[in-house]
Formats: sequence, C-alpha cells, structure tokens
Amino acid sequence: MAFYSYRLLPLGPLHPGDRRAGVVARCHRHLPGHLFSYALTATVAAARGLAGDDFAGHLRLLDEIRARFRFGPAFVCAEGRRLDDAAVEARCLGATERVTLRPGARSAVAGALFEVEVLRLPDGHHLAGGVWADAPELDGEPLHHWLGRLRLGGERRLGYGRVRCPERLDETDRYPGVGPVVGEAVVMAPGEILPGAALDGVENAPLRPWLGRRHDRDRGSGRAFSQAVLVRLHGQVPAGGGRYRPSAEEPGLGCWEPLPGPA
Repeated sequence: MAFYSYRLLPLGPLHPGDRRAGVVARCHRHLPGHLFSYALTATVAAARGLAGDDFAGHLRLLDEIRARFRFGPAFVCAEGRRLDDAAVEARCLGATERVTLRPGARSAVAGALFEVEVLRLPDGHHLAGGVWADAPELDGEPLHHWLGRLRLGGERRLGYGRVRCPERLDETDRYPGVGPVVGEAVVMAPGEILPGAALDGVENAPLRPWLGRRHDRDRGSGRAFSQAVLVRLHGQVPAGGGRYRPSAEEPGLGCWEPLPGPA
C-alpha cells in the first residue's frame, strides 16, 4: 500500500460525535479514522445500488473497504500546522440547541432539550488526513471524488457533514499534522504526542472507551454502534520511539496500532 494525504473543506457544520455529557452531545476535536471507512462504505453502497436492508451486502462492502484502504484520523489545520484540541475549541467549536419531538403530536417531549456540539471551520482552516491505499481510485473513479461525496459524522438530517475535496490525493512521505511516513507506518520519536486515538503503544494519557457508528440492519447507515474498545487519546510516544498505523479491524477501526520493530 502507498500513503496518500488529502485536504477537505467542510461545506457546513460537522458533528463527529463523541459522547453525551448531561444535556450536551459532545463532539471530537478531530475526525476519527473510522468515520471515513464507514462513510465511504455508505457512499459506495448507494452508488452501487445496494439496498438499505441488505445487511450482509453492507458488511461485505465494509470488508472490501477495510482491505483496500486504511484511513487514519483527519485534523483541523491552519497556517501550515495542526491545531491542538484547545485551539480547535477556541476557533471552531460551537453548539446548536435541539429538542426531541413527539411523533404525530407536533410537540416537544418535556425535558428533552439538549445541545449538540459542532465544528465550524472559519476561513483559512481545513481538514487534513491520510490513507494507505492499494490505489487512489475506486470503481473507476479517483478517490478524491469519493471523498468529496462523504457525509461525515452525525446530524446528517440537518445537512451536517458535507465536505469538498478540492484536489487529487498526493502520494507523500508525511502524514499531515502527525509525522513522517515510512512504508505502512508513521514513525514517531520518543516523547512526541501521537494525535488521535491509539489502541496501544503510548503512555501518559488515560484509558477511555471508544466506539463508532456503522450500518444497522433495520435503520440504515450510521444507526448502530460498533463494539467499544479502550484507547488512549493523544498519548505520548514512549522511550525508543514507535511505528504506528491505523487499525483495519473492528473494534478499533481507524485507531493507531503499534507495529513491532525499531522506529
């Protein structure tokens, strides 16, 4: 597999859902890798005319996507650098108020007002990420065309998650905002921060549960949770350095996994 970087321009708010905290539906400060694998599966399924209730067909397609593409996380970037979580919160984080409606009654459910965090990227900001792929195309179309059709994250009924991929993917030797790429891994020096979620191989970050949304046999794309896994978010690379690549397996799809051998 070769490594390709890409740049995405959001066309509106993004809600890369994290967890509920009281009445707030929180979002990640970056886009986890699993979002791209699941969203690409849904987009290709629609293009191929796969029926929404064909659960086995969606799983086979996800297996095809996982075998051909290893998506890592994408980060908010500006002025030629990746923004850390604090900078993303200061520049991009907003919220919208939502209410749960009672079907048929045209009224709100009592006490069901909640807040949804969103990312709104100002001018001069973009998302940058990377993918290891056997080829930068799918079904005869360049991969950047597919990336520009993705609906990333939640609240898609409100039009959230639309992006544009303005140029072809670049084959490169550097993962944007992370570090150098050698073969099928990013190479990190001791003490560096590995941005994103890691299944293992980092330290000085607490364990936390991690899951994604995938196809539900009854309700469609993005309506079922994947199995939860424990990760460390933005962990520190231990002494001796490390080599990491996005996992292609579930649970933990798109999270960094360490590779054996010297960095």
